[in-house]
Amino acid sequence: MPRKKKQYLQLKIQLQDERPPLWRRVVVPMAFTLEQLHAVIQIAFDWQNAHLHHFWATQNKRVFYVPEIDPDFGLEQHLAGETKAFSLLDKGNVMYEYDFGDSWEHLIHLEKILQVSDLNGVSAPFCLTGRGAAKLENSRGEANDDGEPFNREAINQALQAAFPTETVMPAKYTIEEADRPFANDEEPESGDSVSVLDNAITQLTDSTGELPLEAADFLASGLANGELTKTEQRHLAQRLIEERLTLYQIGDKSGPSIISRDAVAIVLSELLLNDRDKAVLTKQQLNALFDQAEQRLVQERNTTDIVDDQRGIESALTVMADVLQNPRYPQERANNIALVVRAMLENLEAPFVGKEPEMIAGLFLELVALGKISDTVLTRQIEEISTSLDKLWMSDHRSDAESEYRVVAWQRVLAAMNVLFANAPGFDKLRQFLYKTSRGYLVSLMGLDEQ
Repeated sequence: MPRKKKQYLQLKIQLQDERPPLWRRVVVPMAFTLEQLHAVIQIAFDWQNAHLHHFWATQNKRVFYVPEIDPDFGLEQHLAGETKAFSLLDKGNVMYEYDFGDSWEHLIHLEKILQVSDLNGVSAPFCLTGRGAAKLENSRGEANDDGEPFNREAINQALQAAFPTETVMPAKYTIEEADRPFANDEEPESGDSVSVLDNAITQLTDSTGELPLEAADFLASGLANGELTKTEQRHLAQRLIEERLTLYQIGDKSGPSIISRDAVAIVLSELLLNDRDKAVLTKQQLNALFDQAEQRLVQERNTTDIVDDQRGIESALTVMADVLQNPRYPQERANNIALVVRAMLENLEAPFVGKEPEMIAGLFLELVALGKISDTVLTRQIEEISTSLDKLWMSDHRSDAESEYRVVAWQRVLAAMNVLFANAPGFDKLRQFLYKTSRGYLVSLMGLDEQ
């Protein structure tokens, strides 16, 4: 059987949202995996492999190709090291995202398939040409974010050193290397302050004793007192994002896991308050933190293994209140906050035991105070949540305890809103709905016939 001839892919890789355009044209073996392509992109764009990354096909944005499977990630995942790049590029463009905080997105386009004779004796992978200076790590949003100018010779020297053969996967670009601290953060005033910061962040998820809350107090105090530089605050945010600490062991209802999530919430609230007063974080970091704050509120099921122990939902609501107060929280997200609350209620597995109803009502009042929602929109959303939960309860024939928890929890929220919105000007529709619904709830609770 004749041996199959080697073929190669000529790719144009362009960093998105950059003016003037910033791109590289490279040639890689057709047999390359996505993880090998990751290494090529890192070298070609002078990245330092200091952050996490993933790929997705532009035709299917719900499937991600990752260096390591994350069991807490809600979408379908495949290992990038086991996926041939050509299997995706043959069908369309592929996106490579590096650094989930700064969110550097690279569009990868297959221009042509080459034969060995087309390479003129040059060993792949190699760079053909390109345009634009590389970007500095952790520089998104900065005025001076340019790194080294494009230098094809230097790129090819680095590629040859990293790929002595076409089949190798350079160890420098594996997931283990990406987990190390950032390579070129600006140097803080104290030489060991970043290591102290990293140590405190690590202690947020310590499962023994009071370390998580002590670490949270240390970090929150540093933020509140202005002791952390802009770079250190971004470093802190980046670790929260990349390690998904807001969602730490989110499915675990044990006391230590909940305490760790509460500890992270203390730090995140202070970080968001700092950014509210003076923009510190990048837009990409903020959006990632907003995402995780919303996800935590939805996924905290209000259950615990220990009677009367913390349940996590109060701290999740506290963070959401701080999220809403951030002036960079997008209007379209504010308009959909009721969907987050509805999803939270539909996931409840135990009744509220504290001030959660008043806190949820406070979220809606905050939206009104900030002028981010109208009477008509808010009334419609509150009606939709009520209808949805009522249908859910009735479909279970009122025999399902969790459905009852959810309906009663929402009725308590409506009662709290009835009080908080009593004097809110311009919200007559909402007040009428709240009064009618709360009255109906009280009549039902007391077993009376409504006159």
